[in-house]
Amino acid sequence: MSGESNLKVLIADDSEPVRDRLRSMISELEGVEVVGEAANALGAVAMMKVMKPNVAIIDLRMPEGGGLEVLRQSRKQESGIVKVVLTNYSFPQYRQHCVSEGADFFFDKSGDVSKVAELLSRLAMVGRNDPSETSQGTQQIPNRRTMTEDS
Repeated sequence: MSGESNLKVLIADDSEPVRDRLRSMISELEGVEVVGEAANALGAVAMMKVMKPNVAIIDLRMPEGGGLEVLRQSRKQESGIVKVVLTNYSFPQYRQHCVSEGADFFFDKSGDVSKVAELLSRLAMVGRNDPSETSQGTQQIPNRRTMTEDS
């Protein structure tokens, strides 16, 4: 990654290989950096408070509360964090539930990881001019909250 990082990302997934893959992918994106990783829901919630990321990539199935609990706690904090669910459970009912709990984007681990990279790049471009605009930048991205419905 070259240049200054303005998009700070937290990865919350109990799978170390998935965290490694995401960290590696993110390291290649300009203006994006991983500021923390959590292997469970409690760790993710705590890191969101401390690290103050712009984006949290959240797995649904994790120990100590799961991704839905992370979404709920983030909403209570009114953090402005862009919440990206990345899961193997990409069924419509899960997507609906995640969106109702505050997820901004919902992706399937089996085929949408490159879409996460594209999203992060786009958010970094929005935030380059003004990092405080990162969460508002999601409004400029087509199909916010439902990006996988057309795939």
